[in-house]
Amino acid sequence: MDITRWFPNEVIEQIVQAAPPADRASLCRVSKLIHDLSLTILNRTVELYEYNSAGAFCLALIENPSRGDAIRSFSVPSAIPRERRLKRDNWHWDNWSTLEYLVTEAMKLMPRLENLVMHYLQSEPMECTFPRLATFDIALSGTGMPRWQRLVPFLRRHPNLTRLRIKADEDITVAKGTSISLLRLKHFDGPTTLIRSLVVRCLREARLDWCSHFHRRQ
Repeated sequence: MDITRWFPNEVIEQIVQAAPPADRASLCRVSKLIHDLSLTILNRTVELYEYNSAGAFCLALIENPSRGDAIRSFSVPSAIPRERRLKRDNWHWDNWSTLEYLVTEAMKLMPRLENLVMHYLQSEPMECTFPRLATFDIALSGTGMPRWQRLVPFLRRHPNLTRLRIKADEDITVAKGTSISLLRLKHFDGPTTLIRSLVVRCLREARLDWCSHFHRRQ
């Protein structure tokens, strides 16, 4: 019996959502309607920890932009050992800049994104605007001043952030007098040089990175 004839899409979505993750993948093969509904649910939280899969997913999203509407949480590779990153030209995505370009273009197709984790890629989330973004977690390596300059306007475009985590190999330098209004921010984890520029009202927890200042004084 074809249940799609008897149940509205909302009920089918509830059935798919209640199914274990492994079964959701099987449901994608039942019918085109259930495939579309299942894919929407599967794409709500996207966690990519391997570079080949990251490139393949982003390319598929660029080819099917409507799928980006379903994504609420997006995490790109964050746990690859340094020795493997140094040999990155041997990966399927042999051009590293191509992968970073695909990630940047894919993020532009996620208008309902609420949580973004960006670790150790030079992709530019700072080019994007996510009206619903609540959590931003970024770790950068060898950032340099120009990228930090783009971070400030990015934060200003996302005043509804409630959690902000920033880690970097280099100091962030914010111009004197800079003001960033994040009135809903509750949790901050990052450099002391940035928090002094934040205008907050609901801050409950702050974890400050003092290490770079300590080393300069030695």
